[in-house]
Amino acid sequence: KVVSFSAEKLMDSEHKGGKTLLDVLRVLDAASSPVCLLTVGGGHIPPVFPSLKIVEMGYLTDEARYIHCLQASDVYMHPTKADTLPNTLIEAISCATPCVVFDVGGCPEIIIDQENGYVIPQFDYNLFAEAIRILLHNDTHREILSRQARAHAEKEFDIRVRAARYMALFHSVVSAE
Repeated sequence: KVVSFSAEKLMDSEHKGGKTLLDVLRVLDAASSPVCLLTVGGGHIPPVFPSLKIVEMGYLTDEARYIHCLQASDVYMHPTKADTLPNTLIEAISCATPCVVFDVGGCPEIIIDQENGYVIPQFDYNLFAEAIRILLHNDTHREILSRQARAHAEKEFDIRVRAARYMALFHSVVSAE
């Protein structure tokens, strides 16, 4: 099973959730079967988790390679403490990868709890890890959330949908003047 995440300067920013990520990884490491942790971006995960195989991809500039990483993932986790509207979540659900996030910022605008992933109360890393375990060990549930993730991405974040919504907004502003 593969769990992925991406972050810029993960351990250097309190808001990216690096410490929380380590707490989640400790819980996963202690209570689960072997898992591959696929990381994208900056930051180094200390190799102190015997049940986790850590694969650090570093920065990816090849879009196809990044898409393959997301498609290879069973779960995408985003343990941030603050974020507006994370593109990484939109990218993950576009690749039919269910996500686990905290109920912060714009994360719940992308991830609908138990529809295309899990939205966890702020900073309950035990519940966060449990949601990941549920997705890793229940193939049927994960496949349903995967299909719903892709459908949600197409319905809400397709470029044509976004463009039409912006045009409607622009027209409403112009007609209001």
